[in-house]
Amino acid sequence: MDARVSFYPSDLAGFAELTEAHRAELYDNLIYNGYLDPSGEVLRPTFFAEGDASAFAVNVDLGDAGPAVWTMLRDRIDRFRGDPLTLDPAIFDDLPLDERQRTDLLESPRFNGYIPPSCRTFRRLG
Repeated sequence: MDARVSFYPSDLAGFAELTEAHRAELYDNLIYNGYLDPSGEVLRPTFFAEGDASAFAVNVDLGDAGPAVWTMLRDRIDRFRGDPLTLDPAIFDDLPLDERQRTDLLESPRFNGYIPPSCRTFRRLG
């Protein structure tokens, strides 16, 4: 897998059974155990895409959330592999660009070779 997949502390917000302190500890533990780097990049995406959930280990008491955390990371990898990457043109709304300049800005990464043909393409949201 050439592209990067990220996982952030906010991705754990849905685990209401864990306190904020436990979610922070869990995230730090994912980094410590080599599943994530400090910036949130998933370091072993094939482990979650193709690995065995029983090999997933963290040193924090997750209660019943352990399998759900595994599933969340696995789903993130699956979604990343299956869904096209999106670039919301609205992020450029505050720039003083006319429509042509804005279109050029959106097309520029592929034209300039930053997005090779083998990569998923950006598409407009909506």
